[in-house]
Order: sequence, then C-alpha cells, then structure tokens
Amino acid sequence: MLNRRCATGLITAIALLGGTVAAHAQSYPAKPIRWVVPYPAGGGSDFLARTIGQQLSQQISQPVTVDNKPGGNTAIAASEVARSAAAGYTNVSADNGTMVFNTALYSKLTYNPEKDLTPVTLMGRFPMILVVGPNSDVKDAKDFVAKAAPGKISYGSAGAGSPHHLAMELLKVQGGLHMVHIPYRGAAPALADLAGGQVAAMMVDLAAGAGFIKGGKVRPLAVANATRLPQLPDVPT
Repeated sequence: MLNRRCATGLITAIALLGGTVAAHAQSYPAKPIRWVVPYPAGGGSDFLARTIGQQLSQQISQPVTVDNKPGGNTAIAASEVARSAAAGYTNVSADNGTMVFNTALYSKLTYNPEKDLTPVTLMGRFPMILVVGPNSDVKDAKDFVAKAAPGKISYGSAGAGSPHHLAMELLKVQGGLHMVHIPYRGAAPALADLAGGQVAAMMVDLAAGAGFIKGGKVRPLAVANATRLPQLPDVPT
C-alpha cells in the first residue's frame, strides 16, 4: 500500500538558552515577523502561510510578512532562516523535504535541521493525491498502472526531491512503472501544465490541488492514504 503524507510545520532558528529566554518571551513579539515560504506563490505552503499568517498578525498585533524563497528543495529558504538571528522573528515553513529528505538527498547542506532549526508548531498533514489531466482516458489508479508504458508517460512535481516527487517515485517502485520525471519550481506551475496536457500525471497535496480538482482542471484517481479523505469522499485510496 502506498502511504505518503507531507507534514508541514513552522520552524525557527534555535533560540539561545539561558536567562534571556524568559525576558525575551515577555516582550515577544516587539516587531514584525518574517515568514519564509520555500515554494513559489500559489502553492499549498504559500496558501497555508498566508492564511495562518493573517490570523496570527491579528492576534499578536504585529505584521506577518510572507516571503517566498523557492529553490534547492527548500534548502535555500532553510539555510537563510538558519543564518538569521535566533530571536523568533524569521521563520520558515518546513516539510518532510526540509527536515528529513534533504539530509539523505544532498551530500552537503549549509544548514543542519537538528542543530540549526527548532520546531514551533505542526500546521498540517497533507496526504498525497494521484491526479491526471481532465482529458486523460485513465479511469482509476489500477488503469493508470496498466497504461504506464515505458517512456511514454511524464509526470510533474513541485521540484526534485520534494515530497510530491518522492511519492511518485515510490509509486514507480511499487508498481514497477517507467515514467519520466519533470520537476517544476512549485506545485502550482506543475498543476497548470498537467491541466494543459504537457505532463500526464502528478502527486499533489490537497492544499495545493484543491482548486484545480474542484474546478475540474485535473482529475483525482486515488489518495495515497489508508482512508478516504473527507474532502474527497468519492476518491478511493
């Protein structure tokens, strides 16, 4: 069974320990907060950050500025936050790629996720959804596997090494498929090309793909989860 979730959390540079922590907590936040999103605008991480950031700004009476810094499978954004002052004013949306996959995929990283960053809160878990274009003749996931002829199917992702990419690679391994990977700079442009027929399929999380699915621009075949999603009750696992 394919089960791939993308967990997204808010991460900040590790704060200094000692007596300054209590004093800092009493005055925090005393200035605007910068929220770095490691993906382009329009994707699921961007939507989540802007939605939560707007509510957070009202609660803390300070501006929360979302800054998109895509690239390097989130490593560029993570490195920038790791180098920032450890005061809680520069944070990054981090997913499995930032905290888990990158250490295995890259021989050298300019940040250490365990030493340079610390979790603030878990924002959500997003099961992946296998989607195809609206004009695809594929009926369901079983039919997709059957029709995945070697070299004839290309699939898109939010970027090389992203959870979307690795979920599709897991499907390839478990299904014995041969597909060509086309990486994009974020889920939004990949979905746009999928809707336009430039790629045949992709894995996408609900946060990024909900609008395309509801609008009929892409068609969901299955969810990579143990149970059906309440938001997509008609889509099988």
